[in-house]
Amino acid sequence: MYRLTKQTVFYNVMQNLFKKYILSQNNKGFTLVELLIVIVIMGILAGVAITVINPQGIRAKTNDGVRKGDLKKIQLGLENYFTDYRGYPGTTTWVNASAAGTALSSLVVPNYIGVLPQDPSKNVANSDPCENSVNTFYSYRTTACFGTPCLAASYVLTARMQVDTSDNDSLCSSLRNWSSVSCGVIPATVYCYGVQNP
Repeated sequence: MYRLTKQTVFYNVMQNLFKKYILSQNNKGFTLVELLIVIVIMGILAGVAITVINPQGIRAKTNDGVRKGDLKKIQLGLENYFTDYRGYPGTTTWVNASAAGTALSSLVVPNYIGVLPQDPSKNVANSDPCENSVNTFYSYRTTACFGTPCLAASYVLTARMQVDTSDNDSLCSSLRNWSSVSCGVIPATVYCYGVQNP
């Protein structure tokens, strides 16, 4: 005769629970196909989010904003220099406005501006705003200059932009002084933002 003990009853109850709930859980899980569908949908949503956010475009617009601010800083230093000398540091060729050793840097730094701002790309080699390249940099040029130090009556200060709409409010070719210092026709792929003396 088979005797039911507390242990046997407990064992039977646990075995039934295990069969009923634990083993039946396999039917309630996700299949491989369902998981793959979810992964594909998440990938599509991530791709859409990245294209909407466009981090490279945001970075380029930010850099262009920095460039505009940097030109205003240099322009302020030039205006302060003009107040003392009644002219601007003269250079009849295009110079990189961030480079050391130019008329701009040697006469304006450190008395009128602490340091010349660097383009976010850190380019100090290029200087011609009309060159057909993707390089970004700051350029400076004046009209004819006279005296010692060589002082000019007017200048143009430019920045090459990354985003085509960043130069809309002050195109180089629309500046009053551009015809006096122009480097020629600016290629359509070059976005040139400029400021000049008031």
